[in-house]
Amino acid sequence: MNKVLIVLVAVLICIVALVGCSGEVKSYTIKVSGSAGVEFTGSYGAVAPGGQGTISSVQGVVPAQYKVNASSGVTITCTFVNLGAGTLNVQIFVDGEVIAQNGTTAFGGSVILSTRTN
Repeated sequence: MNKVLIVLVAVLICIVALVGCSGEVKSYTIKVSGSAGVEFTGSYGAVAPGGQGTISSVQGVVPAQYKVNASSGVTITCTFVNLGAGTLNVQIFVDGEVIAQNGTTAFGGSVILSTRTN
């Protein structure tokens, strides 16, 4: 019985090593920048393929940043509206790399970003 259990555990370890773990959670940073003091409102979060997820609503002033933790196959999404006179830029980072970005200078202008995690 013990030998069978040891063999099964060894096989499972080999499979995980070859295929990899798809459930790795990464930290994504949403950075709101632009003209200092520009007010904004918006939302950000992570949505799974079935539509389940967590979306947070925020109101803030440039600069600001928000963190989202998500596993692979999830969509990171954010929408921000410029409530001031000036530039509103939004970037999504993972592992220090920009993976999505856009901006607006229009009062009432929206920045909408969405990216699927790997």
